[in-house]
Amino acid sequence: MWGDSTTPRDVSGGVVTKRELLRCGWEQAQIRSAIRKRQLARIRPGWFATPTADPEVVSAVRAGAAVGCISALARHGIWIPFGDKRTHLRAAEHRHRVGTGDYCTAYRELPTPRAAVDPLLVAVACAARCVSGEEFVAICDSVLHRHPELELADLRDVLTGAPERVLRLLDQVDRRAESGTESLVRVRLRHRNIRLDIQVYIPDVGRVDMLVGRSLIIEADSREHHGADYQNDRTRDQIARAAGYDPIRVTWEDVTFRWPVIEARILAMIRRGDHRGRRLAGCSLASFSVGQVGRPRH
Repeated sequence: MWGDSTTPRDVSGGVVTKRELLRCGWEQAQIRSAIRKRQLARIRPGWFATPTADPEVVSAVRAGAAVGCISALARHGIWIPFGDKRTHLRAAEHRHRVGTGDYCTAYRELPTPRAAVDPLLVAVACAARCVSGEEFVAICDSVLHRHPELELADLRDVLTGAPERVLRLLDQVDRRAESGTESLVRVRLRHRNIRLDIQVYIPDVGRVDMLVGRSLIIEADSREHHGADYQNDRTRDQIARAAGYDPIRVTWEDVTFRWPVIEARILAMIRRGDHRGRRLAGCSLASFSVGQVGRPRH
């Protein structure tokens, strides 16, 4: 039955509304039949769960809310901060909130939830009030990187009503960032007045996450990167060193749990002048565009 062409194919966590079913061409009799056959279960008026529905989503809907904020972002495949295990919920502004979970709001009134999991940009609007500034920049990086159809103006629009300090965070957003780890490293180093560029192409080495000055390469490994391309990464580092670069590889654990130590090491390398470059064997600096080679202020 759920393979029919008239069946909703993108059901949020296995929860579907009567409105969605009717829009897909279902008849009232079909809905009643699906309930009798236990192919649908009523959660509350107008909302149904499929047999494989996610309990977290079902609980949110039963409480009269939707999965929202960073919990929704995770379901949309967007990077979220590590370690937050709460279920973030969003309810209608006027509705009495019941059940457990953390209820989130945006800087402006949002429409009553019409889906079990909030749409992407609605979730972004709520996340602006729930995470730190650097985490919000990383979230926005991830949104724009994964959704090329969106622009910075779209993010600015959903933040209508937000204070200036939040709107200024959008000036730090860069859709080229390929992981939250990379985003956090970039933001933190720039806050230390270190100029760098990201996703720089180096002949024979390939694209690197960040380049400080002429020769300090910083590679940021995300959680998903663990175990992947291990040998390839080490080979790239060897080639980079042979060409006169100084590569340093930062893991998500470094960024999450050991950042003060890692930052101190990077700053020590810059003070020592490692970013200024030794003689680059086989690689000409002329191959870089002006925008690819930054000069740190240190």
